[in-house]
Amino acid sequence: MKPNDFFYSTFCLSAFVLVSCTTPIQAQAEDSIELTPLGTFATGIFDEGAAEIVSYDPATQRLFVVNGFAATIDVLDISDPSNPQALTPISVNVTVDDEKANSVAVKNGIVAAAVENVDTQSPGAVIFFDTDGNFLNRVVVGDLPTGGPGESVSALPDMVAFSPNGDWLLVANEGEPSDDYSIDPEGSVSIVDLRAGVANATVIDVDFRTFNGATLDPSIRIFGPNATVAQDLEPEFIAFSDDSMTAWVAMQENNAMATIDIATATVSSLAGLGFKDHSSGQNTLDASNEDGLINPTPWPVNGMFQPDSIASYEVDGQTFLITANEGDARDYPGFSEEARVADLALDPTAFPNAAMLQQNANLGRLKVTNVNGDTDNDGDFDELYSFGARSFSIWSTGPVTMAFDSGDLLERITVAHFPDDMNSTDNENNSFDDRSDDKGPEPEGLAVGEVSGRTYAFVGLERIGGIAVFDVSDPYEPVFAQYINTRDFSGDAALGTAGDLAPEGLTFISAADSPTGQPLLAVAFEVSGTTTIFAIDEVIADDRSGLTLCNTTMTGSFNEVIAVSGGDCILSEATVEGNIWAVPGSALFVYGGEVDGNVVGYPRSSVVVLSSFVDGNIRCIGTDGPSGCQISGAIVDGNVRSGWADGGFVNIFANHIDGNVRVSASSVQSLISLNTIEGNLKCRGNSPAPNPGGLPPTNDVDGNKEDQCDEDFGF
Repeated sequence: MKPNDFFYSTFCLSAFVLVSCTTPIQAQAEDSIELTPLGTFATGIFDEGAAEIVSYDPATQRLFVVNGFAATIDVLDISDPSNPQALTPISVNVTVDDEKANSVAVKNGIVAAAVENVDTQSPGAVIFFDTDGNFLNRVVVGDLPTGGPGESVSALPDMVAFSPNGDWLLVANEGEPSDDYSIDPEGSVSIVDLRAGVANATVIDVDFRTFNGATLDPSIRIFGPNATVAQDLEPEFIAFSDDSMTAWVAMQENNAMATIDIATATVSSLAGLGFKDHSSGQNTLDASNEDGLINPTPWPVNGMFQPDSIASYEVDGQTFLITANEGDARDYPGFSEEARVADLALDPTAFPNAAMLQQNANLGRLKVTNVNGDTDNDGDFDELYSFGARSFSIWSTGPVTMAFDSGDLLERITVAHFPDDMNSTDNENNSFDDRSDDKGPEPEGLAVGEVSGRTYAFVGLERIGGIAVFDVSDPYEPVFAQYINTRDFSGDAALGTAGDLAPEGLTFISAADSPTGQPLLAVAFEVSGTTTIFAIDEVIADDRSGLTLCNTTMTGSFNEVIAVSGGDCILSEATVEGNIWAVPGSALFVYGGEVDGNVVGYPRSSVVVLSSFVDGNIRCIGTDGPSGCQISGAIVDGNVRSGWADGGFVNIFANHIDGNVRVSASSVQSLISLNTIEGNLKCRGNSPAPNPGGLPPTNDVDGNKEDQCDEDFGF
């Protein structure tokens, strides 16, 4: 069942507190921000990585964007951000060894590009330019000394970042293996010392050899064939402390975080990030791309956080890290850890319901690792570990410890906005549910910035697209501010008419550095090859549409409401100025009052609307929860549509409905009677027990009534 009515292509949700992964979310109204797209530059190159990482130079008001397709750094003049203009691109093919850039950073008029070697298992380089594209210097990174047992050079510079004071440039050398896994370079972090100027830059390569043979946190994954710890660790992304003395490095495949002491050029700690319990009701995931449903469910699966992008910010003198928990698998011709649950032998004691779990509509399609989970080494799996956590997290530092995780919120937010396109892939429209078996919305890129004294995180969702914005001023209780998606789901992705696809790199531009005097966000979209600049407007609480999450009895006035699990959402004589959504697993009861928007229930929810005025549409999408879909004594100024799975219950009784009514399903019970329907009545499916209780099946229908309504529902 695929939902498809009553939603606009873009709208924004705003402001509630995420207390923790397990605590009910409370409503809060505070001043916030709102993103609005200003202008876009399009390369016209589809799905070739033509816009990946973006950085900004305030002096020239230029963006520098990695174009992997052209092996250039594209330069965009955004002095008028509503009309970005392409300038002469910068070629990174300075020597015959230089293949393409993977990352770019700009600081104090210096452009630094991380460039991989033509031989991706050999050391790469950082190439420096000025902001006009003139070559300044080239330094080799990752050229570790070799000769000892298992020692090798490093390779594949994947990310570059300047320290806040500009004295240092750090490079994450990922060290990916060859396709046949015969060569596995070590991972490393290069520290480029710029204190004597770019022309005199020196490099110190920091390796991880001290951890070879050491006892590590068990959540740190070391699993490459015949790999040492130093070879297996793959640095991915870097963040700094405000004083430029410490750096943190995410090791995505390894589910780990390293802390680097820059002054001593040493690794001071290596921390595992643990695992996420997806059997918790606040950590649900939609695990199948073959059930055709919006179906976030608690499953006996452990999520590996495996962050891609990380960022840092300071609160009361303490540094916190934010991670976008994308997830990544090693999948090479010579070695692959990727498997589907259906193809694994599950331990009968740990999984007595294995046959049910391994059905494709349940967990069977979910991609998991085959190197974790056989805890007793007997050849079957006692635990399941999936890639990524479908969330963003906040971590305190010293030591690295989780302060907050967003649970299943990102998936729920995207479903509320785009039910027709839940967990879509990034290079094709009409791909509903396609990524549910992988990593869902796949949070990948992020940026952090301060607006009017409050700190915000901007999280890019790679697959369905869009930016989720959170006020993270309190790292233990972030506040959701907005979700905006500039993708056009009605367009053709390959033809360039589908808008922005796959946000990869994000950079925040402060008001002080902005060409407009207001803060901006620049986002590079990898699949569409576009770079879009967003204005960041401050919005006071009374002027914006607040979002309330509800799992208790509530009265009063609200802007928009989402009924969530954890208790019944009962709106008693309430006024709701916008929409109401009942997400899977929730129960919504609207008693009296007025709703000026739509009421929408999703699969496994219950929706009851009694004696209310609804100035919009009501739609029950497979509401087979305990109360099914019941609409009685209501005045509905729009359409009513109900479709439900086997065993559901529908009651549309004694209402005045100004629009059309459409019912479709196979149900054990249905009561559709004594309604005044100003529009048409359409029925699909069959009902074994229409109109239980002997109530007269009479409806006053002003429009057309299909014959099947008489046959199946006894009208």
